[in-house]
Amino acid sequence: MTKQLNAISSIWQCLLIARQIKDGRGEMAAIAQQGRSYAALEDNAKAIESYHQLLPIARKIGNREGEIIALAGLSSAYAAQKDHAKAIESYHQMLPIVREIGNREMEIVALAGLGSAYAALKDHTKVIEFEQQILPILREIGDRKLEIATLGRLVLAYAARGNYAKMLANILRLLLILN
Repeated sequence: MTKQLNAISSIWQCLLIARQIKDGRGEMAAIAQQGRSYAALEDNAKAIESYHQLLPIARKIGNREGEIIALAGLSSAYAAQKDHAKAIESYHQMLPIVREIGNREMEIVALAGLGSAYAALKDHTKVIEFEQQILPILREIGDRKLEIATLGRLVLAYAARGNYAKMLANILRLLLILN
């Protein structure tokens, strides 16, 4: 914890300098690191505050990766606070950006985050919608471990909806991968 607090102090110094010299990218980098540090300390309110500062700066200078960092950070912090509606809103803002720039890893993060948030709200139809979108990406990149986890979440969602035929179909898909 002391390292994180020291890091935050150093980040504040970098942030002040970046603002003094009007370095938007430097300011953005400092705020992003500040958000990550607060998140590591599980101070989600301050992490959210940081990411809310980051988002307009990233948009102003046209830095799509910065927008993704801000929206992903907001989503995670809101999810940690159990504010699933705001997490969903942030993931929905993030999804078209990651698709636009072709960042498949962050597309998976956004889709899985949406699935998790909707699962917390017991909206199993939405869970299925977003988890299904992850599968082709995982197959494309060859990530069998995450494919298994995604299929497992689909099995649970179909079971919760009482759709046992699709639940069993996904169990069979799981078994085929595991064999």
